[in-house]
This record gives sequence, C-alpha cells and structure tokens, in this order.
Amino acid sequence: MAIFESVLMMISTYKKSLLKDLQVSPQYFDIIFATLTMVQCFSVQCQDKIYNTFRNNTLAFISIPIFISFILVGFITTLKLNKIIIVIAVIVVFFIHHFLRGSYWVLQNRYITNFTNYNIRDKILSVSQLIKGVVRIIILFLGVVLLEYYSTSEAYIIIGVFGIVLILLVLAYMKSRIGLSAEEYDKKDIEYVKNKVLYKEELCN
Repeated sequence: MAIFESVLMMISTYKKSLLKDLQVSPQYFDIIFATLTMVQCFSVQCQDKIYNTFRNNTLAFISIPIFISFILVGFITTLKLNKIIIVIAVIVVFFIHHFLRGSYWVLQNRYITNFTNYNIRDKILSVSQLIKGVVRIIILFLGVVLLEYYSTSEAYIIIGVFGIVLILLVLAYMKSRIGLSAEEYDKKDIEYVKNKVLYKEELCN
C-alpha cells in the first residue's frame, strides 16, 4: 500500500510535466485538474458498489487498471497523431485513473480498520503513516532520478510496467494468506494462531 500510494503522489507531479510536453497552455491546467478532482470525488460515492462486487480483490481491481492507465498515457503520447487528439485521449485516461484513485483512498482505510480493533487501531495507523512517509520520500526521489534519464512519457510506461509486475507478485504471495474464508486457511496456520492466543492468555493470567 505504501509503495502504491507513493507512486500515486509522484504521478500527480508528472501530470503537469506531461501536459507541458504536449504544449498544453498552463491556463488550462486548473480547469483540467479541477475536473479530475470532481471525477475523483464522484468515484467515492461508488466505492461501496466496487467493494461489494469485488470484495477481497477490490484493491487488485483498482491498482492494476491504474498502472495500465500509466502505460496507456505513455504509449498514447508517443503516437504520431494530431496533438489535440493525443491531449484528449490522455485526459480521458486521466479520468479513468482518477475515478479508480478516489475509491482507493477510501477503501484502503477501510481495509486497515477492518482488521484492527479499537485498542490497537491508533498504533497501527501511526506506524502505517510513518512507513508511508519514509516510502514516499524514497519513491519521490526515485521519480526525480527517473526523469533525469527518461522523458515523462517513458517514465509513465516504466512505472506502469514495474507497478503491474510488483502488484502481481504481491497478489501471488498474499493469495493463500489474506482474504480467505475460515475453511480455506491452512490448518497449520490456524493452529499457530491458536497457540499464540493461548500463550498470550497464559501470560496475562
């Protein structure tokens, strides 16, 4: 989550750079970004429908299309088409990205609170924010370095490909560990958790 959120923050800075590369007048930036913000706010209202449809695969459903949108943006801007067509296509992809992004911010908080209780929630959120802050600094630094060697369009493609590979690896690793029904968990894992709980109860007594 920390890496994904940091990438979203970094891509936000890439947008202006990309629009400048496409020779979009700065006077249109506020209009474009205000519209994207409205799309993102609207998508928050759809987060319950998305969650109820995809359940444990919700974050995968959101994150993979977002990374695909990065690749599309990079690919579209390399095409030899009319500049206006390219700008319109890029903004449409931005709309898709922001629609999914809006739901993500709400749902990721729900995931954290769903797997915690009142007693430890504040501690987990504090640690989570600390980790996110450190990761954000690293990712933003790498994002700056990336632009030193590649164009903004190429950076979009690189981040998109890297992100999809990373997400797929994480999903493959977590498939047998999180989001299963009770009967789907390995008996050894259940016994291990039970023993841990019993051990803590003995210590408390």
